[in-house]
Amino acid sequence: MAKPRILVIEDDANLKQVLGGVLERFGYDREIVGTGEEALALLRENRFDVAICDLYLPGLSGAALIRSLKQSQPTMPIAIISGTGPDHVEEPIDTSLYVAWLIKPFSIQSLLECLMHTLE
Repeated sequence: MAKPRILVIEDDANLKQVLGGVLERFGYDREIVGTGEEALALLRENRFDVAICDLYLPGLSGAALIRSLKQSQPTMPIAIISGTGPDHVEEPIDTSLYVAWLIKPFSIQSLLECLMHTLE
C-alpha cells in the first residue's frame, strides 16, 4: 500500500522542519513548500491525499490559495493551520473548503488525529 501523500504549505522554517520530521516518522510521504505559488506548481504535476496549509504566507493569501487548491484537486481534503481561529481571520474562508482548523501552537497528537480522521 502506498504511503499517503501530504502537501504542507508553511513558511516558518522551524515548523516546516518539525512537520516534515513528524510526518516522515509516522509513515507519510510529504512535500513541504513555503509559498502558495510553490504549492500550485507542485499540484500541476502531482496528486496529494491531504494538504496542510498555513493561512498567512508570503505572496498569495491563504484564502486565495485554498480556493486554488480546491480548484486544482477538488477532492483533496485541506487542513488549515493558523495562529488564529476561523472567526478572527482577515478574509473569511467557506467552511466547505476545509476539513480541519488547527490553531498554533497545536500538538503533534492533534495533527496526527486530524490526518487519521481525514484519511479514513
